[in-house]
Amino acid sequence: EEALAFLKFQEDGVNLRTNYLEIMEVLQQKLKLGMKLETLVGEDEKKIRSSLKFFLEVAQGSDDQLQLSCEETLQLIERGQSLQSHCGSSAPLCSLCTVQ
Repeated sequence: EEALAFLKFQEDGVNLRTNYLEIMEVLQQKLKLGMKLETLVGEDEKKIRSSLKFFLEVAQGSDDQLQLSCEETLQLIERGQSLQSHCGSSAPLCSLCTVQ
């Protein structure tokens, strides 16, 4: 219930659902460019993953746009992790890794 209230919150020009989707869109863009989640969010990497999994579960069957956004972001995160062994954990992903 609290998660749904969060997603429905709109006040003083603030829409938390829209804000969340915009953040995920920017995160997806950066991940597609080969940036690593850890580089983008630092110590909050686990919080981002947890948030995505939580809102994915909340969105299933009730919010297709949010569900798709969470699924895509999680897939990009996992793809980036699986490619770290190729590029090395501290290097940016190479052109081979960033090609879909």
